[in-house]
Amino acid sequence: MAEIKLLEEKVGSIRKKETMLESLKEILDDPRCPDGFLECMQCATCVASCPAARIYEFNPREMMRQLYEGNLEELLKGDRIWECGQCYTCMSRCPRGNNPGGVIMILRYLSCWRGHGLKKIPYATVLMWNLYTKGYSLSPDVFWDGFIDEFGETAVNMWKNMKEIRKELGYLPDDARMEPIPEESMKELRAILDETLYRKYWDNFEKNGVAMKDLLDHLGSFDYYKPAWKEEK
Repeated sequence: MAEIKLLEEKVGSIRKKETMLESLKEILDDPRCPDGFLECMQCATCVASCPAARIYEFNPREMMRQLYEGNLEELLKGDRIWECGQCYTCMSRCPRGNNPGGVIMILRYLSCWRGHGLKKIPYATVLMWNLYTKGYSLSPDVFWDGFIDEFGETAVNMWKNMKEIRKELGYLPDDARMEPIPEESMKELRAILDETLYRKYWDNFEKNGVAMKDLLDHLGSFDYYKPAWKEEK
């Protein structure tokens, strides 16, 4: 009887592992998935060295455990994956070669792709749109009051008054990022972004109920983007 019970436990363990692997297929198939992803021994070295864990209720060890237990969707819909600062201290200290920070990048991608995370990164989303339509992601002219929550009032005021600050320092009022990028270069840039699924990312906005116009309206600067938006539409 003891042998039969032991055999049943082994079979149950194998089936549980097969179920776990199936639930993690999207992560395991991603080329960014670390070699030690399935080697986590829950030692919490990552937590002890994580800066985000000191500020938030952020716990990379706990997130790995949740993944192993099949709670992928819960993580994709939650806020925890957006608290990681991507410093990769966890990767450098993990004794098993795992990289929780890299896994979190995959989770963020999946969260956005399924429509859960798009509203959680409105500012990053606008900067990505800026890259596609104008050729650069961040410049003084894209800072408006909607960015205060993300960057702080001091940073926003500095960027909004950057021309005056540059003049006081003896520089030209506009930096190099304000120079128009040749259209031929923009075509090459967009071709690269299209080939890397960048364009499909935008197509997913409407599909998941997050219209780019509504997002920009919410941030209070749709007027700035109207020409590019009309051109793309």
